[in-house]
Amino acid sequence: MLVTPVAGELIEVYTKVGLAASVDTPKQKVPSGASSLAIFVDNGDDSATTVDIDVEWSPDGDNWFDAATTDEFAQLTADEKIVKVFTVKGAWFRCEITIGGTADTDITIRALGIAGT
Repeated sequence: MLVTPVAGELIEVYTKVGLAASVDTPKQKVPSGASSLAIFVDNGDDSATTVDIDVEWSPDGDNWFDAATTDEFAQLTADEKIVKVFTVKGAWFRCEITIGGTADTDITIRALGIAGT
């Protein structure tokens, strides 16, 4: 049974040691009551790797869409920790991770639903 997280609850989206290929993270239910989503990215320390992350949205958890103005992070490089807040655009979300460069990286992504005011 899928338990829907609530706004203010930290979600462990994805952790991978030695990520060397592009990947979509597992789908996550948008927290109940959240109008925004803060996504926290901790990129590993390999200077030969760049990481691009786009947030994708789904109304049903099966069909995935980019926002009209793409929800993305600026390209990440070595040993970078960053957070960015996105307006919720669907019932589900996932992160599309694209790896560039010649090495692998360690990456952790977490999300926090922010309730509307």
